[in-house]
Amino acid sequence: MAAAREGANSNLLLLFICWFLWLERNEAKQRGDRMNITGVIWNVKNLLHNLKRARLFTRDAWNGCKKVAEELEIVVQRRSKPKSIIVQWLKPKGGGGTIRDEHGRLCLAYCEKYGVATSIEAELFELRTGLKLCKERDITSVWAEVDSQTALELLTEGSRGPWWNTYLQ
Repeated sequence: MAAAREGANSNLLLLFICWFLWLERNEAKQRGDRMNITGVIWNVKNLLHNLKRARLFTRDAWNGCKKVAEELEIVVQRRSKPKSIIVQWLKPKGGGGTIRDEHGRLCLAYCEKYGVATSIEAELFELRTGLKLCKERDITSVWAEVDSQTALELLTEGSRGPWWNTYLQ
């Protein structure tokens, strides 16, 4: 049903109007009432909007009857191309841990967002948060585990590492 040639929608529009007029005439006769022209116009507009949404009407097919299309509130202007933009997503670093008692039972679980950081920074922030929580709860015997060998080396071998890892207070 797609209109292929320029101005072809005007022919279809005439057919739709005639069809809905004929339907309304028959329904009015059945009701024993007068025709409802507003309903005919609504039916034509609704059908045209549905055909447009289904992309069965091309923009060029409205040439020669653009004024009618505007009256029927059917947009016929050319679409502008969407602008391309480059987007970069920075994965937020965060982490957490657990605090367990001497029997391995969970006492506390925590998680925290650290913003954009390296994985080593995130590991050190997680450890710092866990140690602070232990200190707040007067837990003095602590066994800490970290996933990063580099973070472990920074803590145990006296390596200073980058300056920002030195000041994780």
